[in-house]
Amino acid sequence: MIATPSEPSVANVGMLRAQADALLASDRLTAPTRAALSARLAWRRSSPRALTARQLAVLDAVAWRLVPLGPLEEVVDLAGRLEADVADGPGDGWRYAAMPVDGIALAAGLDRLEADTFLDGDDAERDRLLEVARTGVADWPVPSDLWFEEVLARLVQLAYAHPLVQLSIGYDGMSDAAGFPAHG
Repeated sequence: MIATPSEPSVANVGMLRAQADALLASDRLTAPTRAALSARLAWRRSSPRALTARQLAVLDAVAWRLVPLGPLEEVVDLAGRLEADVADGPGDGWRYAAMPVDGIALAAGLDRLEADTFLDGDDAERDRLLEVARTGVADWPVPSDLWFEEVLARLVQLAYAHPLVQLSIGYDGMSDAAGFPAHG
């Protein structure tokens, strides 16, 4: 549903990783930024803690429809990161009053999508179900439009926080070691 600014090829994924490794080895990053980027590159999915395996499979499919990363999907695990963030709590620091806490809201929406056999649908059917959710259908256990907004926002945040995605769009703003004195 949302096009990425640049569709990297499989060959480019290796090149992006080499660029990331070179950046991490350079003097262009402060220590805290280097640590954050290194952690994002090294992160790997573990067993789900906040969702069931089926809910996580639905979240994978949702992520691939909303934030398609092409070959980067093999190394940038948006659904796994979102699940881990929800499991680790406390969330992103706020929520709509109409929504339950993040983990409950996320699981409820995923269960509702799966009740419509989301995983069994083709891409067009998945897009249709996501569009229905985006419009705020009444027969959801949580406000579907708010659920959609929250999931989309978190997936986009997680995608563009990943160094390989940043490099794939030519962003180098993470190079923070020179030129920006501290103010305060």
